[in-house]
Amino acid sequence: MMDNFREESVSSRKSGFDSLVYAFANVVWVLLGIYAFMELQNLINVIAVYGFSTGLLVNLALVLVAGGIAVLTFLNKDKIRTEYEYTFTNGQMDFAKVFNNKKRKNLGTMNVRNVEACGMVASGSFNRYINMPGIKRTNWFLNRDAQLFYFYFQKEEQKRIIIIEPSEEMVGLIKSTSARASGRTTDMSIYLDNSATTRPCEQAVEAMMHAMREDFYNPSALYAPAMISEKMMKKCREIILQSVHAPSGSRVVFVSGGTEADNLVILGQQKKCRGKRILYSAGEHPAVKEACQAMEGAEALLIPYTRDGLVDLQALESLIDENVALICVMQVNNETGAIQPLKEIGEMKRRLCPQAHFHVDGVQGYLRVPFDMKDTGADSYALSGHKIHAPKGIGALVMAPGVQLHARQVGGGQESAIRSGTENTVGIAGLMAAIEAFPKAHQMQQVKMHLWQGLQELIPVAKVNGPRPDSEQAAPHILNVSLPPVRSETMLHALEGKKIYVGIGSACSSHKQKVSAVLRAMHVEQHLAESALRFSFCPENTIEEMNTVLEAVKSRYSLLSRFQRR
Repeated sequence: MMDNFREESVSSRKSGFDSLVYAFANVVWVLLGIYAFMELQNLINVIAVYGFSTGLLVNLALVLVAGGIAVLTFLNKDKIRTEYEYTFTNGQMDFAKVFNNKKRKNLGTMNVRNVEACGMVASGSFNRYINMPGIKRTNWFLNRDAQLFYFYFQKEEQKRIIIIEPSEEMVGLIKSTSARASGRTTDMSIYLDNSATTRPCEQAVEAMMHAMREDFYNPSALYAPAMISEKMMKKCREIILQSVHAPSGSRVVFVSGGTEADNLVILGQQKKCRGKRILYSAGEHPAVKEACQAMEGAEALLIPYTRDGLVDLQALESLIDENVALICVMQVNNETGAIQPLKEIGEMKRRLCPQAHFHVDGVQGYLRVPFDMKDTGADSYALSGHKIHAPKGIGALVMAPGVQLHARQVGGGQESAIRSGTENTVGIAGLMAAIEAFPKAHQMQQVKMHLWQGLQELIPVAKVNGPRPDSEQAAPHILNVSLPPVRSETMLHALEGKKIYVGIGSACSSHKQKVSAVLRAMHVEQHLAESALRFSFCPENTIEEMNTVLEAVKSRYSLLSRFQRR
């Protein structure tokens, strides 16, 4: 049984109108039924006495039509009424009736975007589908903690949402059924390694399935169906350009991900950079760092970091002159969440080396941290789909007007001859859906601060690596914390035992201990770097999850901190 039932509708006036229609339908079928029965009996008597005639046949036809309308109205009167019609007793709902009632199992299919557009559900995101007998998979939604259970259906233009708060017994049944349907274990895992990758959102999955089943055509083909894929790609480009506030005339090149985007823009300027100087920040991803170092005939220099993991602007200014051809600085550091001072760097570049190319790796910042290409003066911007709940294997490079690149991949001349090869329309469809679905308002900052404050209380020696978590220089979705003396790998696997998955701020080989290059560039002490954990969040993570994480950290830390490696 489920308690605390409530219903929300798009328009109460529509609901009242539907009730009037329902009442009218009842009157219609009753009156037509009585008329048809009496008139049919009278006609039968007349025909028996006088035989058939044209007038009598017409009357008989009219009576049969009236009777048919009465029958159809009776059979369909429940369909006319759009109110939820399961029986309730003392405010409770019979759970079995909901899932086993065959008469009403086809009330409609769920469309997440429609529900979000209605703006009727303010309690969390729809991050888990339920698949149960008798109900279409897309009719039911469970929020992450099984605290609210959503049933959605639509008839004609009437959209309705049923919101149910299940009892504790029902929560267990819902979770176990969901786990069996998805192949997961019954224990809900907590994923806090979203900087490594994210789970594709349902909108992206649906868009990709549609692209594979329906819009599978090659966008370069000339027939009409192929134009659909081409238009979808064009729309995705426009959405990306708008999202980064790109200057008018900017272009978007679809690539396989952030690594290819970085390589394409850096190695694509080999000729321009020959005999020149290249600058890259100390915390850059290897896709940028190694590409810069691979440039033949160019001098690649590192821009140092401050203790907070930010570009040292004073040191950068001393490195910049007219001989600099390329500057590479990431938007958000993937390990510490430090938001780099891109606007200041852009102004410095315009003042001291206006001909240089300013590239921003936005893989860890796109959509999670605001970015304005015009304001920062960036010439190019790289993004990756699987960091924002799109699939792996799709990314994009945004280029400002006038940027010229030497193609690294030749062939059919797709993507303005910059990146040849048949476009990944399935991935692009998923990327566009994920961008559109990414919430503009989320609670990642609150979730991060709740976790950090809890860690401070539990472990006074805990130390943040990077900017202060509540500062403007700290991204809302990344928290890097050292928990000495417990080594990061040890704590990672200890939390894994509780189905809590986090990242680490240090790497370990079997023969030699190595701390993160980013933390080393920040001059973080060895013992702190070796105990660094990275918690990275997504919009679906909740405060309740952080409470579970804190309990797990507390129990594991109290045990593991007793053992110190010498």
